[in-house]
Amino acid sequence: MKKDYQDTYLDSSVIIESLKTVHYFKFSPDYNYSGESHDFWEFIYIDFGILNVRIENDIYTLEKGDLVLIKPDAFHNVWGNYQHPSDIAVISFRSPSSRLSGLSHKIIKTSQRQQFLISQFLREARLTFATELEKPAILKLEKREHLPFGCEQCLKNYLELLIIDLVRKDTESPFGSAAFSPAPYGSAHSSSIKLHKERTMIRQIQDYFENHLGDSSLTLQQVCRENCVSSALLQQIFRRNLGTGVIEYYNNLRIERAMHLIQIGKYNMTEISDILGYNSLHYFSKCFKKAVGIPPTAYASSIEVLHHSYE
Repeated sequence: MKKDYQDTYLDSSVIIESLKTVHYFKFSPDYNYSGESHDFWEFIYIDFGILNVRIENDIYTLEKGDLVLIKPDAFHNVWGNYQHPSDIAVISFRSPSSRLSGLSHKIIKTSQRQQFLISQFLREARLTFATELEKPAILKLEKREHLPFGCEQCLKNYLELLIIDLVRKDTESPFGSAAFSPAPYGSAHSSSIKLHKERTMIRQIQDYFENHLGDSSLTLQQVCRENCVSSALLQQIFRRNLGTGVIEYYNNLRIERAMHLIQIGKYNMTEISDILGYNSLHYFSKCFKKAVGIPPTAYASSIEVLHHSYE
C-alpha cells in the first residue's frame, strides 16, 4: 500500500535579498571618514583594534569582537582612536526582515560562533567576488568568472545564520529589548549609578583576566579574593550584564585569544595551547571545538584566504 507522505514547508525568518558591499579595511589610528547615509543595512565588525562610530547623534567606541548594525538612511561616520590601528569588516545588504530593527544602533559583543560565521562569510566573499575587499568606494561587487560551487548560496546562508544567532542571543540577553522597559519614576538616577559601578567592576575583572589568560587553574574564588568582591555578587553582575558566568566568560576569552593567535599566523597549535595554559593540545582542541564548532586546525584553514597580517 502506497503511503501518503505530506510535505512540510519551512518558513524563512530572515531573508537577505541582495548584497551591496563587502569590505575588509585596515585603518591607521588617525583614520577619519567623513560619513554617509544609504537606503540599506550595514554591519560594522571590529576584527582587531579600536574604532569610533557615530550613528546619527550617538557615538560608539567599538573594540575587538564588537559589532554594530546601522539602519537604512541613518547617517554614520567612523574614525580611529589615535592610538590603536583597527581591522574592520563592513557588510551592507538589503533585507525586509523586521527583526533587524531590534539589533540596530547598539554595541553587540559577538560570540565565537558569530565570529566564525563572519570569517566564513568573508572567506566566501573572496572566493565569489573579483572586487578586492580592501578597496573603498565600490559601487558594485563584480563576480568572478568561474565560481566555486555554491559560494553565492553560502554567502546568503552565513549572513542569514549570523542574523538569526544575533536575534536569538538578543532575545535571551538581559540587554535585549525586554531589558529596556522604563524604570519607575525616581529610580533612574540610582539605576544609572548602579549600572556605572557594575560596568566598572566588569572592566576591572576583564583587565584581570587579560593578565591571567595563561592560568589554567584560575578559579572563581581566586578571582573574587584578588579583586575584593564576593563570588555571589560578581556572578550576579556578570549574568545580568553579559549573560554568562564569570569563569565561563574567562574560558570564552581564552578561546577568543586563541582565534586571534591563529589569525596572525605566528604560532602553531602547540604553541598557542601553551601560551594559553591548556594542559594538552588535545584538551585545547576539545575546548576550541566545543566553543567554535570546529577544531582549531579547521578554523586555521578556513581563514587562510583572509590573509590576516598584524606585522
